[in-house]
Amino acid sequence: MTGTNRAPRFNLEVLYDLFVEQPIGMQTYITDSHGHPISQTFSNETLQELASDMWWQTTRVIPMIAMIVYDHIITIPEEVKMLWSRRKSFATIVIIVNRYALLAYGAFLIAILLPITENPLLDPVCKTLYFFGNVCTWILLIAGIVFDCLRIYGITQGTGRIIASFTVGLLGIICITPVFMAITSVSTQGQIGTMASFGGGTRSGCQDRFPTDYHSMHGLNRWLYTKSTFSIAFEASVLGIILFRTLGVKRAAAAVGLRTSLIDLLVRDGKLPHACISGNFTI
Repeated sequence: MTGTNRAPRFNLEVLYDLFVEQPIGMQTYITDSHGHPISQTFSNETLQELASDMWWQTTRVIPMIAMIVYDHIITIPEEVKMLWSRRKSFATIVIIVNRYALLAYGAFLIAILLPITENPLLDPVCKTLYFFGNVCTWILLIAGIVFDCLRIYGITQGTGRIIASFTVGLLGIICITPVFMAITSVSTQGQIGTMASFGGGTRSGCQDRFPTDYHSMHGLNRWLYTKSTFSIAFEASVLGIILFRTLGVKRAAAAVGLRTSLIDLLVRDGKLPHACISGNFTI
């Protein structure tokens, strides 16, 4: 078969060209902050940006879902041994809550990608899903701060452990405040629901929604940039404290002739993979 008679390759680049470069058949549903439909028109450039955002949201979310599910499955034996087979404490409860809130958040990410609605703004299923996703987000943020405070308290010594834990907790609260402001900023604006026609159909996932004032999102972006800045500072401070303590363990091991890798110690402590996952959410 010659090259001219071959069927086109249906890969990611073809999909991107089809739904982003030429977003033909895209429909928009626009509402005010109370969910009432309003009349507003958008240029082809704006629709193309919306399609591009839909595309990149999807390509970013899928690897995150895979990471969450894979991590949960491979650690089930350790969960049974370390969490469920022992007497419960505050620390184990925090870990269990954080673990299953993360799994629930992964289920939320999967659910909003499914083509289950004809209007991602007014469908009560979508509204329920986003409420569920916001609850999971807050549980993860708060549980993460508490867990890091307990971690810092456990690896430090003397009176400085209280100061270090308090500092980490304060940084964590400062870090999640912009997240709250960003969520509030989005929820108090009107929304644009978008969907592309797939084979003549017009069903969409619940994720295809954006603030109405799409080209004036400076306030929202400011909160998101602030959140990223504080998140980096927060993770860097926690990782720095753990690195300092881990270096002490490495020196003590070297003094008695034990050879060990600093990376192995950090992975054993659990902070390195935690920082990688948190960095993914931050970026």
